[in-house]
Amino acid sequence: MAANPAKMPVGLRPSCLSFPEILAQSIALIAPTLTAALNAPLVFANAGNGAWFAFVMATIGLIFVGLNINVLLAIPHLLEHYTFM
Repeated sequence: MAANPAKMPVGLRPSCLSFPEILAQSIALIAPTLTAALNAPLVFANAGNGAWFAFVMATIGLIFVGLNINVLLAIPHLLEHYTFM
């Protein structure tokens, strides 16, 4: 039988991670945001006036990737052995 949800503790377990592990996790979670924030100036510095073209091409590439994932998700038997989340 399932445990009574009212008696189960809520929240994080105390003393589960050490300080270096928490610090590493914090840096790892900031990295995607920092990468997105720093990519635009770095691309503009390297590409100069062609930066707009580089971003347009990258956007088109990401749209194609998204469309392909969408097509794969529409066909159930292709992904029955894989879990995305």
